[in-house]
Amino acid sequence: MMCLNRSLYLSFFLFSSLLLSLFSKLGQANDFISLGSCGDTQSQHYKNISEIQGDLAGIENDQHWPSPLIDQWVVVEGIVTLEKIKEYQGFWLQQESQNQVINTASRGIFIYHKKAEIKRGQRVRLLAQIAEYHGLTELTRVKALKVCASNISIPKASSLILPVKSLAELEALEGMRVILQQPLLVSDLFGAGYGLGSNGQFALSSRLHLQPTELYSAQQIRSNKVHLLDKKLDYLLVDDGQAARFPEYIPFPNNKGFSAINPLRIGDRLKKISAIVHSYGEHYILIPEAVAGSAESYVDINTRLRPKQPRVSTRANIVIASMNLENYFNGKPVSFTNRDVGFPTLRGAKSYAGFLMQTQKLVSALATINADVISLMELENDGYGEHSAIADLTRALNKKMDPSLHYKYIKPKRNRLGRDEISVGILYRSQEIRPLGAAAVLDSASSIKYKDEHGKSRALFNDGYNRPSLLQLFTSSKQSTFNPERPFYVAVNHFKSKGRPCETVVEDDLQGHCNLQRTNAALALVDFINRETEDHIPVLIMGDLNSYSQEDPLLVLAKAGFENLNAVTSIDSWDKPFFSYSYQGYLGNLDHVLANSTMLPFVRSIDSWHINSVEDGLLDYHTESNGQNYPSLDRYAEPNAYRSSDHDPLVIGIEF
Repeated sequence: MMCLNRSLYLSFFLFSSLLLSLFSKLGQANDFISLGSCGDTQSQHYKNISEIQGDLAGIENDQHWPSPLIDQWVVVEGIVTLEKIKEYQGFWLQQESQNQVINTASRGIFIYHKKAEIKRGQRVRLLAQIAEYHGLTELTRVKALKVCASNISIPKASSLILPVKSLAELEALEGMRVILQQPLLVSDLFGAGYGLGSNGQFALSSRLHLQPTELYSAQQIRSNKVHLLDKKLDYLLVDDGQAARFPEYIPFPNNKGFSAINPLRIGDRLKKISAIVHSYGEHYILIPEAVAGSAESYVDINTRLRPKQPRVSTRANIVIASMNLENYFNGKPVSFTNRDVGFPTLRGAKSYAGFLMQTQKLVSALATINADVISLMELENDGYGEHSAIADLTRALNKKMDPSLHYKYIKPKRNRLGRDEISVGILYRSQEIRPLGAAAVLDSASSIKYKDEHGKSRALFNDGYNRPSLLQLFTSSKQSTFNPERPFYVAVNHFKSKGRPCETVVEDDLQGHCNLQRTNAALALVDFINRETEDHIPVLIMGDLNSYSQEDPLLVLAKAGFENLNAVTSIDSWDKPFFSYSYQGYLGNLDHVLANSTMLPFVRSIDSWHINSVEDGLLDYHTESNGQNYPSLDRYAEPNAYRSSDHDPLVIGIEF
């Protein structure tokens, strides 16, 4: 028995020696560092938090700055400002301002400590190692911690005003309490799957930010003739304090929690907020103290009323609308005996139940718009038969309408439009409007040609990228409210998107991928309209041009004499700035309506009905039960117009 014990002891001794050797390589040998007594600032390893964070004086570049003492073991003492949040697995510590503290260095820091049992208002002393985590300076691997006192006054919050002059201002506040008392706007919801729905985050700014090329041409921006505010200087994420994916409760816009009837929307105003400044990657984050239940802290958001219907001039006697449907696919042909068999499709709804919810939401929007002509984008390109997507949508819409307001759809003399999975379409109210002749189609076959660098003839309009355009001549019907007959053209378009590169060496860092393809499509469209229409007849160009207002395709159309209605001051336009789409914290117009000089005198109003771009993607038709491929909460999907698509519909009032 004794021999066995000695053998075990020897083995244990050798194993322990090996462990000690390994641990000694992981950092400074903290066995030689004493935690010391509370209040002792003279010990060799004691550091003020500001020394750990580092002096930022004179630093202007836009990046996070690491600690000058990285990897060192230190002793710190400070007041707990935000106690441990489970999902963050740590707490925040801050020191009071002292004369010897560096003014341009933060006095707060995050302590990564899963097992901490501390409370807000306690003064604690701890021994830990300095580390950097995705740009955040933190203390980790806590070896010793003791509470020195409780019920200590929390350090006063520092005032923060947006926009900051440089990111160094935000870095100097990392880990500290701040208060923002200026009126701020919800400027970004970060999209479904990685923002409000995924991590309970939204963005605040002092103003809404427009895409740079919504305001200025690429040439103006490149020549530095205009001043653009860097959005990073006016952009803070607000976090719910949880790292959980798809939390069941999102505490915004108020304590009722986010829901289909209590949404948080872009443009909502926040009066003031007290929070801790955190950071991750390229973003600075506010963790509201209200999330932790502090009675003295607050998040106060004033939500705006949703617009119940689009605004149209009272003088208008015809309404024309344009809407991107965000992939309206009604299932494969085999599905009409057993609808679920036809799903999922290439795009759109993952199940028949999802398709029904999508249809209900779109019908709610289109019925409320109540237009005489509706231009549609992102229809399934499956023809015009009884079971086509456009036929399904028309039937569903007519069930919602009085028989006198029923719609028909344009059937061009084609089995389908082009080669893309999606196409454009046109609905019209036959009691008011009637088509004159067949719709003309702009595609590669009908496009003007040009010679490439090898002398080969090519179509200027490439329907391998751009969806073919429809040009339809309309006039009033016998029952119309505007008589005598007044013919007018509607040209419906959907240009190539910015998302993926085209097969060309010409790519544009300011105007996105495929700018050349869209610009060529605009040139071809002008030529096509000139060939197919008569000078004295009004023309509207409509649709998702996938270009912001000062990008090359729009400049081509403007040069050809087509006025972009969102910029015409003589017609009613209620919202400034005018926008139809939100992307990564920027607003802008991908959707446009342009009028030729003959149509312009008749236009009375244009409205971008903000039912989609300002709403979070959680509110779309997808749910866990109808086929969504990431976790979501079923309560968010409602059969209403809000978030029926990702683009806002445009509604135009015309007086003939």
